[in-house]
Amino acid sequence: MSSRDNDLFDDAARARDAGIPQNRADSAHCRQGSAQSRPDTQRNRPDTQQSRPDTQRNRAGSAKSHPGTSRSRPGSARSRQDAQQNRAEGAKSSPGTQRDRRLYVGWHPQRWPEFMREPVELRDPVLELPSGPRALIRVLLRRNLKAIVLCSAVLAMSYISMALVPWAIGILLDSGLHHGLTAAFVPPAFLFVGTVLLAAFGGLAETPQTALWLRGTWDPVRLLMRKVFMRRTTTSQEMPSGDLVAVVTSDSDKMGALLEWIPELVSSLAAFAVVAVLMLRVSLPLGLFVIIGMPMLLYGISRIIKPLQERIATQREEQGKLTALASDAIVGLRVLRGVGGEDRYNEVYVKQSRAVQEAGIRAARPRALLDAIQTAGPALFTAIVVGGGLWMTYLGSMTPGELVAFYGYTAFLSMPISSISQMIQITSRAWVAAKKFSRVFKGEPLVGDGERQTSDDERQVNEESRTGSGSQAGEEPQ
Repeated sequence: MSSRDNDLFDDAARARDAGIPQNRADSAHCRQGSAQSRPDTQRNRPDTQQSRPDTQRNRAGSAKSHPGTSRSRPGSARSRQDAQQNRAEGAKSSPGTQRDRRLYVGWHPQRWPEFMREPVELRDPVLELPSGPRALIRVLLRRNLKAIVLCSAVLAMSYISMALVPWAIGILLDSGLHHGLTAAFVPPAFLFVGTVLLAAFGGLAETPQTALWLRGTWDPVRLLMRKVFMRRTTTSQEMPSGDLVAVVTSDSDKMGALLEWIPELVSSLAAFAVVAVLMLRVSLPLGLFVIIGMPMLLYGISRIIKPLQERIATQREEQGKLTALASDAIVGLRVLRGVGGEDRYNEVYVKQSRAVQEAGIRAARPRALLDAIQTAGPALFTAIVVGGGLWMTYLGSMTPGELVAFYGYTAFLSMPISSISQMIQITSRAWVAAKKFSRVFKGEPLVGDGERQTSDDERQVNEESRTGSGSQAGEEPQ
């Protein structure tokens, strides 16, 4: 055994005799061992200090052997400056790129059509807002006139082609009955295929129609945001916050639907005129019946629109009050619970909910009558026209192909009637929405911009200074 092991046994024996635990004795002995090992580490430190100059010499040598590395840093700084300068020049040449933070999900063309882009004139801070509902609708129509004309032309071509499909079927049927499957059957067949292809061409109008709906929805909202967020106005005092939320979320969609359905109305009227001409060429009595009966039906629909519009406006007002009541409760929920007003709030909310329900029921009656006329009117016309056509075919004044074409005309006329009646409903809703938008636009700012006040104050100070200087100048000669 070594002397160190003997020392360990002696220390353990002394600790055992003194009653010291074994682990403490071991820790004490370890401390002595670490103290004895410290001189060895101190002896090794001069060696490391001697090795440091060598490493420094090596670094200097590497720097001498690679002189280009020290020069590359200024070059990288210059390249960074050049890159920043190029970016600044690119930003100046194309100022729209700095604001372009949109995330593109899929492929898109490099240049969208004008009616599918965000209107730049709405960013003007001094933009004059429409003063009334008619002015607002006029502004929307003027800004989207090109898109409306394009979409109306495409839809009119499609609707007229669909109106010509029964005419082509009638010619094809008469040709087959008279000549059979001969060469005379080929031109009517090509005519039928051409009308079907032109009718399918109307699917291209879906994109401009969607763009019209988006423009009609968001252009009034942008104008409203410009009015509300620029400066606090009297609108917050005159209208509850729930009405403002309803204007942005619900009424804006009605304005978009108005622009979307204008091409539908134009194309429906064009198709109705074409069908009327074709029916008059085949049978004058039936054609006059349809041409005169349709406007009478539309007149009856228009008589229902006025009370429907008033009741829809009442329903919107009650719905706005209910939304404002709910938003106020959310804002002051802690205060409401603190004062113990939950029961009272529930009573008021239930009462307002019943008012909204009753207003909706009152508005549903003329709406149901309008839907009934919209459904029963074309069916009644179809029954009368088909019955008269059968009698004329029996007498020999009408061919079987013309009878089938007449039935197709009456079936097609349900589309224009439906579109016109739908447009009447959409117009009434859009008129109510435009009134709400114009009510927000008419709000006056609660705080002025201060330009007029400062100019008046400065004028008063200048006048006082002039009078004071004049009096002093008059006293000096004396």
